[in-house]
Amino acid sequence: YKGAHCVIFVFDITKMWTYEYVEREIVKVPANLPVLILANRADQSHHRVVPKDRARVFAETFMQSRPAGYGAPVMASEASMRNNY
Repeated sequence: YKGAHCVIFVFDITKMWTYEYVEREIVKVPANLPVLILANRADQSHHRVVPKDRARVFAETFMQSRPAGYGAPVMASEASMRNNY
C-alpha cells in the first residue's frame, strides 16, 4: 500500500468467498488510509449470497476498531458494473 491514497475492495454479492477475502485482507491496510468496500453485481440481487447490510455493518465496526486520531473512514456501498448503478 506504499504510496496509496485509498483502498477499494470490490466483491461479488453472489459469491461469499469474495466477501470473505475482503474481511481477511482489510486488516493489512494501514489505519491512515480510507477504505471503500464495494459490493458489485447489485443487478443480480435474486442470486445474492452476501446479505445486503453485512458489508456496511462490517465497515462501521472495523472503523471503530482503528486507532483513535487517524480518522480514515471505512465505507461500504453497492454497485453494478453491468447497468452503471
